[in-house]
Formats: sequence, structure tokens, C-alpha cells
Amino acid sequence: MSRAGLRCPVVEDFPLAVLEPAGVLGRATAPVLRQALAKVLTARPDVVLLDVPRLRVEDDLVLTVFAALKRRCEAEGAMLVVCGPPPALAAALSRVAVCRLVATSPSVGAALADVARHPVPRRRHAFLLPLTSSVPRARAVVEEACLAWGIDELVGPVLMVTGELVTNAVRHAGTEIGLSVELGRYYVIVAVRDGRPTLPRLRTPDPETGGRGLLIVEGLCASWGSAPTVTGKIVWGTLRRPGAGLRPAAAARRR
Repeated sequence: MSRAGLRCPVVEDFPLAVLEPAGVLGRATAPVLRQALAKVLTARPDVVLLDVPRLRVEDDLVLTVFAALKRRCEAEGAMLVVCGPPPALAAALSRVAVCRLVATSPSVGAALADVARHPVPRRRHAFLLPLTSSVPRARAVVEEACLAWGIDELVGPVLMVTGELVTNAVRHAGTEIGLSVELGRYYVIVAVRDGRPTLPRLRTPDPETGGRGLLIVEGLCASWGSAPTVTGKIVWGTLRRPGAGLRPAAAARRR
């Protein structure tokens, strides 16, 4: 992504995402950062690293975009870390009150080391090969997570959704698969990533070729969806936690 004066390449290495803005950040170019962040958040990363040693800022006022990016990440359950700010930028972030709570790190390497010491407790991940044997492995990861979180009553439906999403990825993508399961306040979210950009769609089941997978997902989930990512696509399903109440519609669009 780019606009005159600012480029923002994206490096995705799930469950992390790295943005590498270079150039001048100003009021005219700030949307480049916002759009790049919105794209990587579709893949539900745990952490977004903003690698900024090649970034210059137009003035202090535009720095409020960092606070806005932090809020957007938090709304999606991710953490934002600004990595490698040059001295002038580090001083400006400290000077602007709304940016003082934005996490910073001297480098991407240091941030990665810190993340490794503080894993996200309510997300589990697995990387799978496009093999049928990956389906039971995915189900085992999800079952262990659900039992650890004390949501035994959801184990059956979550395992079914996981099995269908991973099976679809094995059959149709033929790439490495990324599985994540997340415990939210109102929902459990199962998400599967693969390297094939074609988005899935509901279709009429065929007795010979199947096609019931997404119908099962739709029947079990409060919502499901898909979106393109930097390297392919992500498909997710959300299952409502019993007794958790209803989340306001505006806040539940993604979960």
C-alpha cells in the first residue's frame, strides 16, 4: 500500500503481522497506515509490529494516528507495538499525551522476544499441512483449548466447525493451514487460514462430491465469514457462549 510520500509494505507471519511504513507520515498519508492495519487485522493476528525506523512525521498532531491504531488493534484482540522509532519519533511519541501508552520496542527482534515471554492466554494456534491427518490434529488442539477454558458444553459444536473448516482447507487449498481458536467474552471464534485466495461460498450439496461443510458451519455458528489476507484467505465461525448474553450488534460485526 502506498500514497505519495508514504509506503507501507506488509509482512505477514501469523500469528504476527509486521507493517513497515517508510516515508513521511502526514494528514494526507495517514490513511495508508489505517488501510494496511485493517488488512492485516482480517487475519486475526495476536500482535501487530509497526517497524518505523524509516518513518518521518509531518508534525506532532499527526501522531494521534498511533493512538487510533492502538485502539483499533485492541478492539480486535491484538496488541500494537511500535518498533525501532528513531530518536526524533520516540521523543515525539513521548511528548504527545495520547501516545504515551502506545507500546514501543527498540527493534522487531526485541519485540518478538518480549511477545514470546508473554503469550496471549485465550488464543491457541496450530500450523497444519494439507493432509487429511491434519483434521484430527486440529480437533485435538481445539478440544484441549475448550477444556482448559472451562467451556466443556461447547466442545462438540466447536469441534464440528473446526473439522469442517480444516477439511475444506485441506481439500481445496493445498497449502499450509493456520488454525486459531479464541475465547472471547461472548463468543468462541474458530478461524482457518490458507494460501488460496478464492473465497468459499455456500452451495447445494452433491451426493457424490459433498458440499455440506459450510451449511453445517452456518447451522452451528452465530455468524461465519471469510476475507482475503496478504497471503490467501481466512474463514471463521463464531459460536455464542451459553449464558454470556448478547453482544451489541455494532460490536459483534466481526465476532
